[in-house]
Parts: sequence; C-alpha cells; structure tokens
Amino acid sequence: MTEAWAIIIAASVTGVFGLLGIFLNRFRAENRRDHAVVSEKLNDLKHMVQGVKMTVNQNGEKLTDHLKWHDDTKPKKKTGKKSTTKK
Repeated sequence: MTEAWAIIIAASVTGVFGLLGIFLNRFRAENRRDHAVVSEKLNDLKHMVQGVKMTVNQNGEKLTDHLKWHDDTKPKKKTGKKSTTKK
C-alpha cells in the first residue's frame, strides 16, 4: 500500500506542476502580446510628439521673423542728449 500511495502522490505532483506549466506558458504568451501592443502605441506616440515638435519649431521661426519685422518697421527713437539750459 505504501508504494501505491507513493505513485499516487508522484502522479498528483506531476499533474499539478504540469498544469502550472501550461498556465504559465499561456500567461507568458499573453504578456508578450500585451508588450507588443504597448510598444506599438509608444512608437506611434513618439512619431506624434516629433510632429508636434516640428510644428512648434516652425511656429517659433515664424514668430521670430514676425518680431524682427516689427522691430524693423517701428520708428527709431532719437537718442540725443537733452538740453540742460533754462529759458
């Protein structure tokens, strides 16, 4: 009877670890899929951020040009000395 129980226990342990291995492989495959989806979304986000950065740089150049235009078109103030004589 002792040998029979040893075989039953060994088979049970083998079955439990076999099922555990199957579940772990299933979760591992699901985890890989999830990581692939997240990686793809991060790449998409990176491209969107690069596009925004280019747009901001272009707007910055336009703004700089516009400010230079304002600086060139406004009348220059005379920077002469004030007279200190009284009338």
